[in-house]
Amino acid sequence: MYFRGDFANYGIYKKQIITTTIIIVISVICFGVYILHTTLNNINYSKSEAHVVALKQFPGTIVSSQIEYEHMQIFYHLEIENQQQELIEINISAKSGKIIGFEYKE
Repeated sequence: MYFRGDFANYGIYKKQIITTTIIIVISVICFGVYILHTTLNNINYSKSEAHVVALKQFPGTIVSSQIEYEHMQIFYHLEIENQQQELIEINISAKSGKIIGFEYKE
């Protein structure tokens, strides 16, 4: 059974919920823009420069190349196939241009 008093404040609660939702959405968007801006400012080396660094250390053919973001670090993840048909996964820092890790795959 509903009482007349239950519906009297419905409009106020609805406005509060809408206002709170709008504030949360705007906050998330602002935080996302900040993270994107910070991330893009930390890219000092292009993908082609990362390719040059990788191929100097590991001569071969680039099979795949992509930019990744993990643990607050931006890096290029490359896969190179060398002359012995070995696949090498290489991570190169987008900020410093240095190789931060590599692994031979079978």
